[in-house]
Parts: sequence; C-alpha cells; structure tokens
Amino acid sequence: MTPAQRSRFVFAMVTLLALAALAAAAHWRYPVDRAALPERSTGYRINVNSAEQDELCLLPRVGPSLANYIIERRQTVGPFTAVDQLDQVRFIGGKTLARMRDFVTVGNRGAKFGQGNRMSFPAPSPSRERVNRGD
Repeated sequence: MTPAQRSRFVFAMVTLLALAALAAAAHWRYPVDRAALPERSTGYRINVNSAEQDELCLLPRVGPSLANYIIERRQTVGPFTAVDQLDQVRFIGGKTLARMRDFVTVGNRGAKFGQGNRMSFPAPSPSRERVNRGD
C-alpha cells in the first residue's frame, strides 16, 4: 500500500468513526422527568371487567395473547376490583401497568349508556386541555 493509499484509508476510517459517533449521539436518550410532563387526557376508558379481546387489544402494549391472559384471569379469579390488580395478570408488570393505567377502568364510573356499557366516557376535566394530535 502506497503512502497516498494509506492516508486515504486512514481518512476514510476516521470519517466513518466520526459518523458512527454522531449517529450514536443522535439516538442517545436522556432521562425524562415524568412529573414535569403534563397530565395525559384520554377520551375513553376500557372496562377490563367486561371488554372482549378486540377491545383489550386497543390498550397500549396489549396484543391478542395478553388480552386472553386478562380475560382468563377475570374468568378464573373474578372481576377486577382495582386497576392495580392488573399486575396479577401474567406478563403485566409495573411498566405495562403504568402505560395502561390512563386507559382502563374496572367499574361503571362515568358510564352514560347503562349497565352493559363496555367503554365509559368520563366528563372532561376543566384542568385538562384536550389536544388534537392528528393521529
């Protein structure tokens, strides 16, 4: 390898390393103070005591298998009396429960359409501002 080829090779390697370092820095995630974030507003809550599999799949991080585990736990142990009891379901841990908490209910609180209602629509709170994200 001639000196000119060697210097081109070294330059190419240094450039690739610099690009890799920039890419790694761009994807670096800094810790987020969740207490400083605004409270999330949800338009509806799914009642886990009466929801079917397709409705449970609307929840974050819940697919058909996890929905079946929720239904199975509900049928074997009985209805949930608190949202925190979802952590008794197989494969639901603290992180999954935290993501689901704003979207689930265990009772008929806020239901407007009678006893058979599967989704309850709470009245909007004046302290929360509804944001249209275009999703």
